[in-house]
Amino acid sequence: MKRKKKEHEPSRTEDEAENDAPDDEVEGGRRACRQKGWWKRGDVEAKLNTVNMTAWVQKECDIIEEEALTKLQEAWDSSEQKDECIVCLNDLERAYWTGTEIGQLGGYGFQGVTLGVDGSCKDGRMGSGCYKFGGKGEGKYARVGREGEGTCSNRPEFGGVVLALQSAALSEDTLLLCDNEAVLCVIRKWVGQGGKATLATAPDADILREIICLLTQRVRAGRATFLIKVKSHRGEPINERADTLAEEGRTISDDDKRWDDRTDRIIGRSRCGKGTRAYDQCGQTAYATPSGNRRDGLNYRK
Repeated sequence: MKRKKKEHEPSRTEDEAENDAPDDEVEGGRRACRQKGWWKRGDVEAKLNTVNMTAWVQKECDIIEEEALTKLQEAWDSSEQKDECIVCLNDLERAYWTGTEIGQLGGYGFQGVTLGVDGSCKDGRMGSGCYKFGGKGEGKYARVGREGEGTCSNRPEFGGVVLALQSAALSEDTLLLCDNEAVLCVIRKWVGQGGKATLATAPDADILREIICLLTQRVRAGRATFLIKVKSHRGEPINERADTLAEEGRTISDDDKRWDDRTDRIIGRSRCGKGTRAYDQCGQTAYATPSGNRRDGLNYRK
């Protein structure tokens, strides 16, 4: 199959140009294979096609099924930024996957359920994703609301933890993989008794409350729940799939958002002369105080 390059072809890296054929040209913008040395970096980003594709078959092969040709064409014309990166624990591939970060943590051989969670925050929208390793479904994703009070990366990550805990049955132990250390530190404050953790000042108390309730149910059921920090964007299929699902969650319509109840917390302040004026989510004045007066637990100095 021969393709011609488009007029405005994007600049190519050294890896992309290394195996380029001098006399043949192909269409840019399609991705069919991984970057060179991907296994060293743990990078599953697919690179641009830069050479012609040739299919070799046995001499005895007189007929090629149409389905096989269709799949081959779809793979060549794929525009996905990531490779599928499917985990195969048979033969030689087992040695590779068990040597990766999650493999060494025992994630691929865990005697329970292994779940990956991730969040996406972009263009003023937030989405959560959860992927169950070895599961029959495609995972779960959700649109996270309350963007009017500001967006951050932690809030959709909390949403992914809720989706994961809801996917795990109370009859099985759970290994939960998250690439956001800040989220795990917040949850860790609620482990054990005698801590000073409180939901009163937590910016994501609505989601965190669900996480605490779900973890409490698992403790009462006598099931173990392991929350482990993993490196992000290193080619681990569980984490990469959760990341893709989180991006899909951002595309859900406004009518189907979860955790969208607004709070009365202050999100903005402005100074008017010697006084200070604070605004809530709707842009209304929550209170105004002259400098030096104490109102609602806040102290403004001259």
